[in-house]
Order: sequence, then C-alpha cells, then structure tokens
Amino acid sequence: MPSTRRKRSGPSRTVGGDRDLASVGALVADRAKCQILVALAADGGALPAGRLAAVAEVSASTASGHLHKLVAGGLLMVENAGRLRNYRLADPEIVADLIEILERLAPTLRVDEVEVVMQVETRGPAHCDEVISELRTAGYQLMFR
Repeated sequence: MPSTRRKRSGPSRTVGGDRDLASVGALVADRAKCQILVALAADGGALPAGRLAAVAEVSASTASGHLHKLVAGGLLMVENAGRLRNYRLADPEIVADLIEILERLAPTLRVDEVEVVMQVETRGPAHCDEVISELRTAGYQLMFR
C-alpha cells in the first residue's frame, strides 16, 4: 500500500550531512558575538576578555558567556597568560570566510534617529547641522549604490 504521508517542503533533514549547521548559526546569531569575531579577525592576534567586552559593547559577564559559547563551539581558543585569559580565533581562515559570507547575506544597517542623537551628544549641539549633513550624504550614497 502506498504511503499517504505528504512530503515535507523545504530543506531535507539531511542537509549538511552529519553536521549540526544550526549550532554554528546560533553562535553568530547575536550581534555581540559577531563583533567579537570581527574584532579578533581584524586584530589577527589574541585579545583579553575585557577588551572584547568593550568592542562588543556588553558587560564583562555577558562577554564571558559569549566567549564561553564561542570557545565551546570551536570558533575561539583561550590562552592563559598569568591571571589574564586571552582569546584568539581557533582557525582564522575559516572565521574570515564565515565573516565574508555573513557580510554578503546581511542587510545594510539603517541610519536612524538614535544615531543622530548619539552623534549630536558626542559632538555637541553646535555641530547639529554638520551631523545631519553627514548622515544625509551617507543616506544618498546608500540609495544610489
């Protein structure tokens, strides 16, 4: 008797063979984790957790959790230097390829009002017109790429 089950639409469960592709996706699904990976790729060396927390704009405890997951996922390795723990890419070439693919797939970030407010606060109210002009120029460049 023929099966009455309907065939599932979408990718098959065997996509990726015996690899858990979703676990890698989960590692890069967070903006802070991506910023950590990009910082390490740009630096090319090892960086301490505190510096990576600052780059990712997260607290030390949040960065610690992210770093633990990235190490467990095989993207980072830890070097103990006395009391400090420095982190480096486990395989810089693979992570560089991963970053390049993500950059191709990721949408361009919008310039929004929050950025305007932050820049005005940083530069001071006397530079409002300058900030608005720069953002307007950036917006036009994005529209006409």
